[in-house]
Amino acid sequence: MLLKEFHSTPTGGHSGYLRTYRRLAENLYWIGMQRTVRDFVRACDVCQRQKYDSTTPGGLLQPLPVPNAIWEDLSLDFITGLPKSKGFEAILVVVDRLSKYGHGILLKHPYTAKSVAELFVKEIVRLHAVAVELSERDEALNQLKVHLSRAQEQMKHQADKKRRQVTFEVVGDYQVQGDLPKELEVTDAEDVYPDQVLGSRVDMRGGVSVPQSLIKWKNRSI
Repeated sequence: MLLKEFHSTPTGGHSGYLRTYRRLAENLYWIGMQRTVRDFVRACDVCQRQKYDSTTPGGLLQPLPVPNAIWEDLSLDFITGLPKSKGFEAILVVVDRLSKYGHGILLKHPYTAKSVAELFVKEIVRLHAVAVELSERDEALNQLKVHLSRAQEQMKHQADKKRRQVTFEVVGDYQVQGDLPKELEVTDAEDVYPDQVLGSRVDMRGGVSVPQSLIKWKNRSI
């Protein structure tokens, strides 16, 4: 209770180890007092969370680059929760970072990314050019295509290591089928000859066109 009174109360003010120890030493003393005060201050949750010497430095501020021209770099923000007026209850605020000139665009709920983009083009692009923004998007798209092409080449290179060349060759005018339904009552070595093509069609399987034909075999029912 004494440690809490001299350290954690508004009077103690969560002081450091030395200041807390000196305040206690002015009024009382016990064996191992110095170590007890040190351990108590180190275990204080408030001090460990809030004291500057026990937290990671935040680092230096990183300012945004200064634009070279007006309406080259914009900031967008939404103001919501406003009282509804003529159906509008939100505002899209667009501010030019160089001149600090701003536009307020009224919005109605629900609004989507597409509707906001259309309003941005209608109200902002119509009045101010955004060539820099568009050129940056083109550059990003070109870089994306380059990276995708490189990834495709790497995948093809790995696949080619296990790929073998297979040549299709025609072996004859008929097919020898060794595993037929029992109701046909044929031997495993019997030759099966086609007699007539009754019909054909093209079936789509996995996005690939697969031709199919209906065959009438000799000495067999349809």
